[in-house]
Amino acid sequence: MSPEIIQRKLDQIRRYLTDLKRYQALSREAFEQEHYAIERLIELLVESTSSIAFHALAVLEGTSPGSYREAFRRLGALQLLDADLARRMGLLAGMRNILVHGYEQVNLDIVHASIQPCIHDVEEFVDAASRFNLDKP
Repeated sequence: MSPEIIQRKLDQIRRYLTDLKRYQALSREAFEQEHYAIERLIELLVESTSSIAFHALAVLEGTSPGSYREAFRRLGALQLLDADLARRMGLLAGMRNILVHGYEQVNLDIVHASIQPCIHDVEEFVDAASRFNLDKP
């Protein structure tokens, strides 16, 4: 993935964040009417951040992790992400899996409460990813 493609992905993530921010002040009742759009934005954010994580790991380690959660954990182990951010991004990946695959019934209270933390964590990821040095030695 070229630096230009990574930059385009980061720009797309920023647009998804702008869209998600429109929902951050919704009451629980108003959230009920919009939850499918919110769930989709969370899905897109996790997939986009994971795409960057997978690429970084392919360049730096020459391998691909087995899951989104593992990708974030490995970025933390490489100190490309703060360990706590890597953990939180892994949790967000777990939420994405529940939303997409229906492993469990979606708890709308949890999704509603996760909007603001998702925005914060993905913004922190974007900041960190914009500083990744993916030039091979």
